[in-house]
Amino acid sequence: MKAEQTVGMSLVLATLISFGMSGCGGSGSNDTVITTPSVKQVSGIAIDGYLSKAKVCIDINANSKCDVNEPTTTTDVDGKFSISTELTNLSQYSVLVEAVPGVTVDSDNNTIVQKAFFLKANASEPEVISPITTLIQNNLELNASLTKADVIAQIKRDLNVSDNINITGDYIAKKVDVDSVVYGKIHTVARVLTKAIATTLDTNTNITDTNYNASTKIMFADIATNIKKIAIDVDKDTFNEDSYEVTVVVNNTEVTELKKKTEEAQNIKNPVTDNRIMKVVKEVFTGNWTMKTDFTYNSEGLLMKKSELQDGEGGEAWETTYTYDAHNNITKTINTAFGESTKHSRTNTYNEAGILIKVESGINTTIYNNDKTIAKELSSDRNTTYQYTNGLLTSKFTTFSDFTLYYPSGTRFLSIINGEKPAYLTMLTEYEYDGTKLKTVNAYEYNKENATVKKLAEVQTYAYNANGDVTLVSINADNFGGELIQLTAYNYDASTNKLKRVLVSDKKSKYNDENEIIDYYDIKDTMFKYDENLNLTEKAISYYERENSIDGNVTFSEKTIYTWDYIK
Repeated sequence: MKAEQTVGMSLVLATLISFGMSGCGGSGSNDTVITTPSVKQVSGIAIDGYLSKAKVCIDINANSKCDVNEPTTTTDVDGKFSISTELTNLSQYSVLVEAVPGVTVDSDNNTIVQKAFFLKANASEPEVISPITTLIQNNLELNASLTKADVIAQIKRDLNVSDNINITGDYIAKKVDVDSVVYGKIHTVARVLTKAIATTLDTNTNITDTNYNASTKIMFADIATNIKKIAIDVDKDTFNEDSYEVTVVVNNTEVTELKKKTEEAQNIKNPVTDNRIMKVVKEVFTGNWTMKTDFTYNSEGLLMKKSELQDGEGGEAWETTYTYDAHNNITKTINTAFGESTKHSRTNTYNEAGILIKVESGINTTIYNNDKTIAKELSSDRNTTYQYTNGLLTSKFTTFSDFTLYYPSGTRFLSIINGEKPAYLTMLTEYEYDGTKLKTVNAYEYNKENATVKKLAEVQTYAYNANGDVTLVSINADNFGGELIQLTAYNYDASTNKLKRVLVSDKKSKYNDENEIIDYYDIKDTMFKYDENLNLTEKAISYYERENSIDGNVTFSEKTIYTWDYIK
């Protein structure tokens, strides 16, 4: 059986150092921490019954819809999905499941969905996305004082099930393997909830494009108040699921109040920061298709509409429209694909001076200092506290509640050893500077029972050119004997001071066809081009593997072409 594992890097070091130092010039920000993200898999299953051919995405911009530029996939015949992403803190995002009318198939009676609906869960806990997880997530978003455990306990009481019942898991599988009566009841309740969601979205006139985010939250909250009655009715001998209806109230006053609070808390700024506007973007990928994006602006240069068209085999089309408040902040974004639309949001809290001090998104809370630096990040699986000296981040301390450690580079290490609770479940990250330039990042794993015992886990080292621009970022992992496992080189144009090239090299090992272990380098090579006004016009990325030569066979490439215009 062939195997593959990440190991150290040394042979490419001299080549990359030479490449990284060859450029000069530039005016990069000296207090910016540059890290190289690692790819993670966000995997799970979508169920009412199992939902196949449903769209699934990580909702990066928190607008409750799957946008074309967000990590997106489609569920398979069993409702399963897996999304690759380089996001480093998944607990800040939601995973959405969009049921597409006429396309998505519900395994209950193998029926095609006729009305649009969406479900959600936190991206750090994507294993199952169901009507139950949707109502839990919505309740947490509306009530910052509640914990996830509080909400789950209340729903269990409403369902009249015991504490040992897992209501957030795969109730379809459990009604076969564990308890057909209890989990069969939960499955039936879930089907009733989905029907209520889809019907309300389709018929309630208080849910409009202009208040969609607030009105759907009120809708989910009202549906949640019906769980107890639904559970009681499901237990009756006279229960008829086909004819059963749930009366959902979307109170317009509550919608208006929530909409106002949400708009006041929004911290999404107008993307146009000067009189330069992006007019057309065309992305070209390997294969026989392209994606063209057109932008429409008003006379003041505000982005009003984004139109995206994929040509080639299986071409699709999307349109996104934007609305603004009196201060030109985006208040609403509506995306339409195949004539359908959906949404989501977060809550921001400001002090009297108008400074953002807290962001709440489901089970995740971020606390900010008055200078806009992060003070704390709180979530279900970890809590992180940040420390600063003279405005520079000097350390952060993270306590994990599960068996997973995330290093500063974004590398995720599972720490379960033979099923035993690991000794190291806390991490201290220390940042060292040369003046204001980041020099070294050291990550230490701390023994949870004896906080004085620590071991070095990862070291990031930064190098700069004479103008203070980052030229090299190297990562050494103690898990691999302190060996260099990744190197990123940055090259700048001498005359324009613009970033020209970024080369990332990971050393790995694998078995060849003769079953021999060989070293190879996983390369990501990004090239940038600019026009005479120093606007970015092209970004080309090549991915390839190589052994000991500088050249390798390109396994995948993509190119993005940008054109610009100026408002008059």
